[in-house]
Amino acid sequence: MTIFYTVLKSRFSDRDLKIIYETFSDDFISRVQKSKVNIYIDKRFTLMLLIIEICKKMNIPTSYLIFLKHNENGKAIMPNLNIAISYTKNFIFCAISHMRIGFDVEYIDKNIPRENLAILNTCIGSSIRNYENFYLEWTRLESIIKYYDDLSLLKILFDKININDFKLDTIYLKTRQRCLIAISGENIAPFEKTINIKYQKI
Repeated sequence: MTIFYTVLKSRFSDRDLKIIYETFSDDFISRVQKSKVNIYIDKRFTLMLLIIEICKKMNIPTSYLIFLKHNENGKAIMPNLNIAISYTKNFIFCAISHMRIGFDVEYIDKNIPRENLAILNTCIGSSIRNYENFYLEWTRLESIIKYYDDLSLLKILFDKININDFKLDTIYLKTRQRCLIAISGENIAPFEKTINIKYQKI
């Protein structure tokens, strides 16, 4: 499996927009356009262009992307394929595969947001203090949430679910951009050495 990443775009050419509108469904695009936050729109449009390039690399017909949609939790889902997405800093990461996974990418910063630290300690029923352990557990938490279509951070907090109750493997990769990637799924540990990370220019 290959995890592709690209750099966030802030300007889109007429050609970029034409490709996006011709490839994705009106419902998928309109959900993005309803946002009043420019950075969100930039992220989603950059993601769409990245997904198109990934499909070309993997010989997946781009016509298949018309079936890409958001579920009730806002997660992008595709029939018969797994799509995993994560944003950090100005990078966008995405993987499309037949293997069901969830993954999260975080830029490693020694200054941990106190709110995130409190949330994490609640979710894992423990007390994390140093930043190395924080990022290991936070990315694991997010990757498990992304593995399940019907799970969200709010659901975990409101229902008081302990993340350690989920019996999934989690493997970790580090990138040259000081990012930590956590990948969670069932019985995925044997695949750790077969996962590649590639930059995709768009």
